[in-house]
This record gives sequence, C-alpha cells and structure tokens, in this order.
Amino acid sequence: MIGPSRLRCVLAWMVTVLLVCGSFPQEILAGITAIPPCRFDVSLNEPIRVTLSHALDVFKLEKLSLPFDQVVVNSETPVPPGWLHVEIVKDATKGQVDQTGCQKHGQESKGEGPLDQFSVPGGCYVSGEVPNLLRCSAGAVNSFMTGSSATRPGSPALLYVLAHELAHFHQNRRGEFSGKIETVDLHKPKALKLQQLERNCAPALITKEEEADNLALIVLRKRLPDAPYKEPLFSAKGSMYWNIDRIRLAASEWDKVTGHRLGLSEVKVHRTFDPNRNITLPASATSVKSASQRFVCDVLKSSKGIIRYPARQSTHPSPEARLRKIADILGGSAAEMSEAGSAEAYQPIANLQAGVSPIFAFFDREFGIYIEKIHSEVCSVVNGGVTEAMCE
Repeated sequence: MIGPSRLRCVLAWMVTVLLVCGSFPQEILAGITAIPPCRFDVSLNEPIRVTLSHALDVFKLEKLSLPFDQVVVNSETPVPPGWLHVEIVKDATKGQVDQTGCQKHGQESKGEGPLDQFSVPGGCYVSGEVPNLLRCSAGAVNSFMTGSSATRPGSPALLYVLAHELAHFHQNRRGEFSGKIETVDLHKPKALKLQQLERNCAPALITKEEEADNLALIVLRKRLPDAPYKEPLFSAKGSMYWNIDRIRLAASEWDKVTGHRLGLSEVKVHRTFDPNRNITLPASATSVKSASQRFVCDVLKSSKGIIRYPARQSTHPSPEARLRKIADILGGSAAEMSEAGSAEAYQPIANLQAGVSPIFAFFDREFGIYIEKIHSEVCSVVNGGVTEAMCE
C-alpha cells in the first residue's frame, strides 16, 4: 500500500510529465525517463548550486554563452524556459525499488546488481531530449566531493565536472561524464569478437570533448586560487597542489565506486589494462606492442568465459582518467604560483605537498599514456589483420 507522502511524490512526478510532455504515454514512447522526486538526493542541492554558481561566474566573465541564466536543483515542478534543471539521482538496483520507482524502506543501494532505469550509470550527463537538463548520480557527486567537508566546502573535482557539462551546453550538444567497460563473450565466433574490437576502434568526435575540457580548465584556473578552494594556511602554490591532490583523491574514489558497480572487484579487466600489474613506466614500444598483441590473441583464441577491458575513450575519457589528466595539467599552473603567504606552522606541509604531488602526477600521466598507446596498437592490429603467427 502506498502511503500519503509516497503518493504525493508519485502524483507530482506524473503531473510534471503531463505538463512538460503533454501526456504520459508520449513521454514513455519518446524515450525520456522522468525521475520520480523520491529519488532526488536533496542533501546535495546546496553544494551543486554553489559550485555551479562559481562555474557560471567564469562563463559570464569569459563571455561564453549558455542557453540559461538561472539554476534549480531537484525541482519537483516544471522548470521555466531559460533555467537549468539539475537532477541528482540516488542510484538503486532493480530489486531495491518498488513499482513507483522509489526505493523500498531500508533498502538504500549499495551498488550491487544491475541498476534500475532511473539510475545514472555514469557520473553526469546532459540530456539530449529535454532542454537544459543535467542529471548526475548522487554516488558520483559524493565521490567528486571526496576531501570536502563543512570546514573545506569547495570541491575542485566537482567544479571541474560541472564546468565540463556547462561546456556541453555552450556547444549545444549532448555529453556525459562517464566511462565504459567493454565485455567480450569468449564463446562467440571469432568473426563476431573481431567485429566488437573493430567497433571500439571506430573514429569519434574527440575535438568537442577536448574543447569542453579546455573550457573547464579555464574555470579551474580562475576559481581555484580563491575561496572556497584556496587553503588559507598554504601559499598559493601549496594550495593549488593541495587541490590537485584532492582531485586525485576524487578520481581514486570514483574509480572504486565504478569498479564496484561494474563488478570489477570480482571480474578483473584484462591484465594488459590492469593498473595493479607490475608495468614499467614509461612503457617501451616493444612492451606496448607485445601487451596489445597478447590482448587481441586472448580475445580471439579463447572460447570460455569473458574478457573485460576499458573501451577506447575517444569520445569521452573515463572519469578517473580525465580527472587525473586535469590534475596533471594544473600542476603546470601550480609550479608558476607564489610560495609566499603560508602560515609558518604549515610551511613544511606546503613544501611536502609541492614536492610529492608532481611525483604522483608522473605515475598517473604515464599510465594514461600507456593505455592510450595500447588502444592505438590494438586498433592497428585489428585493422591491419590478425595473423596466426602473431598468436603463436
């Protein structure tokens, strides 16, 4: 039996659909999934609103046009034209929700099992169907806010992600902050497995993604030196390195969340792509070629089980890879900043931060370069023809 509060939630959801789309059946047929308000994570309203305001200030300063000038988060009523509507959705598995799409009492999602149709499988995405709609996974937002607290309210990773999505609105195109893990069923015929590898090598529109990243970097460079992102006890340089490491912490946390939701804790990616494997970095051309051929041969010659691997992120690099790349780029800005102004008691910490952060950046950067080279070599093998001799 549906209680009064739950009934109001469902009715509000249905009214919203009717007002915006004309009728409930048409909305379903159009493929647009309206989120029941009971799935909104209202606890994240304020951090999202404040972070977006910081990013929007820079867009206005840089004269970067957007199709809206007002923001509302988790609205249960229709949003007027010219407003950005952000929905922060609590993810849930199919067995943890009732027929209305609301989570069953005491059944908060732990990320186990397939997600239901209302969940946001990636981090955030700009809707291609509903104008001015941005949806984010509440779990992803919490990951991006790693290292933030009431005493340290600004999250540099969240600022980057939201700025990147604003850039997609500026470009007037759909976009999503998410990665993808490909699964190859090894029982399939060799020809079908080869087709799957070939599809992963198809060219895509990387230019727009790089442009969105560049715009997001402008936002970070403009905002991170100031409150609430500036660590008041550190110098400008120390504070920037501090923020860089907070971005890496967020990347690591999102990596764990994604891996758990995809079942990667039980089924590992192929060893060629495993960051925990002992890989000498920078990787030599010989080792890249050998690892790539081994991966292709394992896919084509094996006939039992599955192989998982990160898809070639030519249209949208995986969240953790992108966050680490951004952290690496920001290191160049940090190196040019002033070392003056930090509290005396914190100067040794700031010095340590400035020294250790670039070391972490090296490993993140080199592993990212290694993965890019692996994908490129795999595609060369797949498109150039796989020989029997290669797999002996």
